[in-house]
Amino acid sequence: MKKITILGFIALMSTSVVLPQTNNIYVEGLGVGLLGSINYEREVMDKVFVRVGITRYAGTITTYEDDDYYGYYGDELEVDFSIMPVIVGATYLMGNKWKLELGGGISYWMVSGSAEFGDWESEEEDAGLMTFYGVGGFRYQNPLGGITLRAGLSYLMIEDIAAAWPHISLGYGF
Repeated sequence: MKKITILGFIALMSTSVVLPQTNNIYVEGLGVGLLGSINYEREVMDKVFVRVGITRYAGTITTYEDDDYYGYYGDELEVDFSIMPVIVGATYLMGNKWKLELGGGISYWMVSGSAEFGDWESEEEDAGLMTFYGVGGFRYQNPLGGITLRAGLSYLMIEDIAAAWPHISLGYGF
């Protein structure tokens, strides 16, 4: 048992020497989280980072029906919604301080909402939506830690729809 403990300690210390900066925390604007997200990254192999991120949007949309064909002229349509994407992915980096970044993953969106139209009111509905994404861009990341900057495109695939979505990130590596 003592040998296993010593070997484990040596392996842990050698990882710290080989991979001095193994963690990143950053805020991403736009990108996979659509409007933004908070993310944590960890280097799991040389130049390979695994990412976990989360964000949440909630609000109410109110519109007015202007068509009297159906007899609803002037009625108000109100929709309450909540969307919470959970992001999981991996990224491969090429370079020293300025790096080319290529990666991908999944984003699971937990969606809930209800609608009200005149006297009609819907029940709260919950749904899940699995999306896939690819990431390409550039990153400034000092191997010794400190400020991390990212910019690029996130290619989102949501059911039958696919679109390139820009992203920019600011974070800290330690």
